[in-house]
Amino acid sequence: MAHLQRRKDLESQKRAPAKDSFVWDDEVPQLAARTRGKAHTWVVQTRRDGKTVRPTIGDVADYPVEIARAKAMVILEELADTSIGLDPDISLADFAERFLLDCQHQWKASTFGAHGKCVHAKIVPALGRIKIAALDRMDVHNWRRDMACAAGTKNRALAVLSSMVRHAELVGIRPPGKNPCAGLRRHQSDFKAAYLDAAGYADLNHVLDAQSEAFPRAVSCIRFIMFTGCRSGEAKAIRWDQLDGSRITLPDAKSGPKSIWLGKPARDLLASLPRTGPGIFAGEDMKELSKELGKFWKVVRKTLRRPKLRIHDLRHSYASVTVNLGYDLRVLGGLLGHRDIKTTAGYAHLDTARVADASERVGRHLGRAFAEPKAKPTRKAKAKPKPKPIPKPTLTPKAPHKRSSFARFVTSKLSLTDFCQTEGLDPIAFRRGLVAWRAQTGGRA
Repeated sequence: MAHLQRRKDLESQKRAPAKDSFVWDDEVPQLAARTRGKAHTWVVQTRRDGKTVRPTIGDVADYPVEIARAKAMVILEELADTSIGLDPDISLADFAERFLLDCQHQWKASTFGAHGKCVHAKIVPALGRIKIAALDRMDVHNWRRDMACAAGTKNRALAVLSSMVRHAELVGIRPPGKNPCAGLRRHQSDFKAAYLDAAGYADLNHVLDAQSEAFPRAVSCIRFIMFTGCRSGEAKAIRWDQLDGSRITLPDAKSGPKSIWLGKPARDLLASLPRTGPGIFAGEDMKELSKELGKFWKVVRKTLRRPKLRIHDLRHSYASVTVNLGYDLRVLGGLLGHRDIKTTAGYAHLDTARVADASERVGRHLGRAFAEPKAKPTRKAKAKPKPKPIPKPTLTPKAPHKRSSFARFVTSKLSLTDFCQTEGLDPIAFRRGLVAWRAQTGGRA
């Protein structure tokens, strides 16, 4: 019976359709590269008669992105006059509800809640009366300027409004490619991440050792974050059944499925932990672990005298160590679980070691380039012509006391001009005599 059941499962898996994945274009929001099994095609997604339709343009290999965009615009114009069951004069407040309803399946529950709060607290009160089709760049600029909140909150609100406008383009209320939020610079946040250096890690390790009996689960969880650079939420949620040799596979992290790669310290740490429940650190109760972490981190801040240090700063510190060890940003992105290299590029400023090394090498190169060229050493095998007689006998290189002036110059730190001024010598004549002296004695000028 078990054999028959496995056979049925395999047959059902073969009959199950391949899951689509989409990479959406930035310039034409309705255009996407769809991957389905081995097929890789361009599609356009829009609404027609109240339903979502996805006309196919062709294979990605046959159509460059510029041609695919042009074809997508033609398809969208052809379908633009089709009714979708929405009033083209709908206000932004009414369309906001439609936006949240249509898109809620695309987000996690926490993301949906955050977007809903942002819409009702920041967007609708200020822009709700404007028609979504008439929203222009000046409206968005004035709205963002007048928001009384932190820079990070302004950036999130702008991103949600931009998504709302893109959805209005998708359903045909607004023309494609006319998003008034596009290109607006984000406000610079005053947040600055804290990074632990070698001394900071040593101090933190002393606190972990001292508090290991009072906060055993929290200490283990913090050590795991230090060794892997994962997010605190990911560390709290990981389970034993997700452990797969040298990594932990997460089916649904912040940016989708990811792997937490385990170095030897992390593997040794997990091997030393007792299995008291499905959760590696949480055991049976996630809330208790969160409470313990909160209490323990207050102790860490107080002991280290760093009241603003966050658990998430351990992730930034992990990135700092990785970059300064010379690893490529794409490798760092794989370790941190970033889907977009632009996210990882935010850590590029941490590569101070290689920047300093580059500065040193460039400086040495320029120093050699601007240095006075040295005369080539003479070869004793070839007979050298006798030097021309020097007008002033006092500078004849054969005179012992004059040769000593050349020797003194070679061992001094003065320039030729300063040395001649100090000795009361003619610089031009002295230079000629110096050349002759070096040719005869092999001394270095």
